[in-house]
Amino acid sequence: MPRDAGLAAYEERYRVVYDAGARFWNEHQPHPLLIDRARRLPAGAAVVEFGCGEGFEARALAALGLRVTAIDLSPAVIAKARAETSASLDVSYLVGDVTDLEALLPQGGAFAMGVDVHCLHMMSDAQDRRAYLSEAKRLLRPGGLFYMQDMLSLDDVIPANDDEVRAVAEMRVFKAGHTGGGSTPRTIRTANGEKEVVLPLCPGCRAQSLAQYKSELETAGFTIGLAERGGSPDNGFAAIIIATAEGSRMKGE
Repeated sequence: MPRDAGLAAYEERYRVVYDAGARFWNEHQPHPLLIDRARRLPAGAAVVEFGCGEGFEARALAALGLRVTAIDLSPAVIAKARAETSASLDVSYLVGDVTDLEALLPQGGAFAMGVDVHCLHMMSDAQDRRAYLSEAKRLLRPGGLFYMQDMLSLDDVIPANDDEVRAVAEMRVFKAGHTGGGSTPRTIRTANGEKEVVLPLCPGCRAQSLAQYKSELETAGFTIGLAERGGSPDNGFAAIIIATAEGSRMKGE
């Protein structure tokens, strides 16, 4: 399916959820590993988040005293993130394509940390993935941290208990019946109680194994410091990687 169809579905699912009265599409708490690493940064350090969604990570990082630039492709979700963020927090939300940020963020090496929570796996095209990781590396200072938490391939999930075994089996059935887009019902919470809506599925997502994600980052010039499986059936089984951007480059070098 064309890339534009995937982008349209991504934007539309937010609009449907908000128009139906839900406050959030995906309310959650940032992963403790992200918060732990962010706490080690000096006060006022600059952080960039790629694919920020509704801003949960951005707000948590700003609450630690960091200066956050948060980017997402969806105007609807950026508007939501802005509305939910206190003016006391230092967060700048931008609508942009993470595969090409030169116009929005021309200065390379400007950030001490980059954050990707479920961004990379949304791209199926290999060229888009390479372009995005190149931009992430460009924007980080030499030695800057890159925290990545992306959907793990079901073939690489190691269930911790019977509930997770069942969850993986259910996910396999769902994925088998929803290849290349389509729609799915979802129950959302509104001020007036629960409500069921029908949401478009984003076609072309590409979850990888932990080893494959590591290889992608290493090919892009990152040095892996930590790599582990994490997440849950509720928040998504994830590959979690913390890497450094050694020898980050400026645009044009």
